[in-house]
Order: sequence, then C-alpha cells, then structure tokens
Amino acid sequence: MTSEVTKRPIRVLHVIETLGTGGMENGVVNLVNGHDPDTVSAEVLCTRSLGDFAERIPSKKLHFSPSAGSGITSAVRTVSRLCRKRRFDVVHSHSWATLMPGFFGAKLSRTPKYVHGEHGTLYLDKFRRRILQRTIFNRADRCLAVSKSLMAEITAKLRIPADNFSVIINGVDLSKFGPDPRRKGLLLQAIGAEIDSIIIGSVGRLVSVKDYPTLLRAFAALCDSTEKNCRLVLVGDGPQRERLQKLAREIEVSEQVNFLGESDVVEEILPAFDIFVLPSIHEGMSNTLLEAAACGVVTIASDIAPNHEIVIEGETGLVFEVGNTNSLHDRLKYLVSNEDQRQNMSRTSLAYAREKWSIDNMIRNYEKLYCSLVDAPASGHA
Repeated sequence: MTSEVTKRPIRVLHVIETLGTGGMENGVVNLVNGHDPDTVSAEVLCTRSLGDFAERIPSKKLHFSPSAGSGITSAVRTVSRLCRKRRFDVVHSHSWATLMPGFFGAKLSRTPKYVHGEHGTLYLDKFRRRILQRTIFNRADRCLAVSKSLMAEITAKLRIPADNFSVIINGVDLSKFGPDPRRKGLLLQAIGAEIDSIIIGSVGRLVSVKDYPTLLRAFAALCDSTEKNCRLVLVGDGPQRERLQKLAREIEVSEQVNFLGESDVVEEILPAFDIFVLPSIHEGMSNTLLEAAACGVVTIASDIAPNHEIVIEGETGLVFEVGNTNSLHDRLKYLVSNEDQRQNMSRTSLAYAREKWSIDNMIRNYEKLYCSLVDAPASGHA
C-alpha cells in the first residue's frame, strides 16, 4: 500500500442491499457513524432500497442507485463506477445479496482490498450458489462472520479453510440500551397488568424461524404451574401474528399475552422485562440477546450454537432444548420462582455487555481489521 493511504483515513465502501431495520443494517450504520475519522472514513452504497435507517447516515456518505437493484450486471457496474470515482481502499459487501456486486465491482475498479461479511443466513439450496460463495470466499482478502458458530458452519459446509475467516461479534449501543427501573411500572400500566406481575418478553419478527409457538405453550404451562402473576409481551410483527394470536386463544392465555407490534423504541421496553426469551430455531448472532443483556435482563435462549456465545448457562442466563415446550417451561418456572438467582444473572449479564459487547469494541475491531489489510496503524484509543 502506498504511503498516501497511511497518511489519510482508510476509505471503506459498504455495499448493502437495503438500509431497513434489521440487525445487519443497524451494524453498518453504527460502523459508518462510529469510526475514528482519523482512521477510517466509511460510506454506504444501497443496491435496492434505502429503508428507515438511511436517515441515520449523513447524505454525503450515502449512495443509492435505483438501477443497481435491477440485476447483478447493473449492480456490479454501479459498485465499479463508484469505486473509481471515490478511490476506496476497501470494498466491504454484506451477505448474499451483495456478494457478487461487491466482489466483481471491486475487481473491475481495481480497489485494493475486498472484504465480505456474513450475518446469519446462508444460501446453500442451489449448487450454483454454493460454488459462487465458495469461489468468492476463497478469493476475498478477508471474510467475516458475526459468531464463531456461523464461521464454523460456513467453513464446514462450503469446505473453506477457517483461516480465510475472522469473527467480529455485533456490538450494542450502551448509551441507548441500559437498565431503567422506571420502565417496568410504565409497561405494567400500559398493558393493564397487576403491579406484582413478572414480565416475560421477546423481541423479533413474528416468523416461523423464531418459534414463538413453543414460547406460547411454555408460557401457558407456566401459568398453570405457578401462583405468581405472569405476563408475556411480544414486540414485533410478521406473517405469523394472526396464527400466534389464535394459538394464544386456543390455549387460553390470550388475556395474559400482549402483542405490541413493531416498535422503534425497543430500548424503552426491554428494561421493563424480568426475563427475556429467544426461542429461535436458527440465529446468526442475536442483537436482541445482546440488547437484553445490556439492559440487565436475564435471558433464556434456545440451545443453538450462536446463543452459547452470549448466554453462559447458569451465569448470565439459561438455555433450553430447541422446540421443547417442557424444557422451556422448566427454565421459566425456575427463574420466576427464584428472584435472587434472577437478579444475580442479570447483574452478570450487564457486566458482560459492558466489558465485551459494546459498539465501541465492535468498531475498534473493524478498524483493526481494515488497518491490517492496508498495512496502516490502528487507532490508539480504547
């Protein structure tokens, strides 16, 4: 790399399909806005649509070409033209939708380095997709995964050397997510619950992979097995909402379950929970688990590999067998019945979040990666 690069911030172009409201998009926005300006200057290219998060990025750092979403060839040309114009040092694509535009656009423009990040969803259903992913992953300057388990899955299924990958866990905004004792009373009042109620909650899209039916059935069993007042609060919306509401009626817990729908103030709801449950069948790395920990909320999560990287059994929370109603019920009943243990786990979760899972840590890790690729010194601050 020339001395010119070391004298100015490293210029990074993030190529992303949309700036919606998902964890991946939120992470990209945090990177763009959080980098040390003397170390990294990042910009974003959306290839399909802008989405709500676009408002959080300064206009001079945001590029959008509607024609890029019309096909791979158009998207490749868009990336290549922008890279030639802006003279980026690194192109960083995210997930399958921008894998080919990012890689071929970087190569055509002769951008020095190409990085690709995977955030949880693999596309292994078609032979062509597997070959493309394997080929590009092997030729990238660095591939990234948001969890060790996701990296292990990718390298095993696509037969890629593990040293092609690095793991950078998502970060949580500790200035936004944190304990707030006032929130529980406000939520109890809003949903019309008794003041002594224990709030069990979850945040996420109401889709099949989240397996909310198991949570509903476990909650119904809990209501039958404890004398304590319990409420279940689900934050999010999706195609399964009507089905889940029907199930709640069928198992006679509809009066104790609140469907709050989508919310843009999750940070005001999470601190009100006593227990956070993530029943997912599959996850890449759950931002909501990190956010719950940052709010000092004890968690119960399905026994899948990525969750073990956040939930430490018996210390920061509990895990249950995937899809097993009885297993989840037992964990819920244990925490509902043991307030002291619940509080101990909550304190430990909060300590882990502050020490290991902050956005600042995540951003510094990305900066170190970019600097290592272009042989530039990393930022010296913590």
